[in-house]
Amino acid sequence: MNLKETFNKELLPQLKEKMGIDNVMAVPKLTKVVINMGVGEALTDKKHLESAVNDLELIAGQKAVITKAKKSVASFNDSCKRSTDSSSRGEKYISHS
Repeated sequence: MNLKETFNKELLPQLKEKMGIDNVMAVPKLTKVVINMGVGEALTDKKHLESAVNDLELIAGQKAVITKAKKSVASFNDSCKRSTDSSSRGEKYISHS
């Protein structure tokens, strides 16, 4: 059973009852799944970042994006890459579960 079937059969009725909603279209739904991984160790060893990217690609089933820090902190170097993430929308996150 994939994520969409599980949501429709199990979670949707529970949400309707718990929230007191009569209309099925008014129940909140998943639109996007984001997986993020902070890699602070990448400052000292680049292998940690590569390993994190490979792990995230295996989990998400698609290419991960490496992001840099938006703010400069005195103890960090601006150019260092610190995290990696992957976003799935629509049928991608449903079929990969």
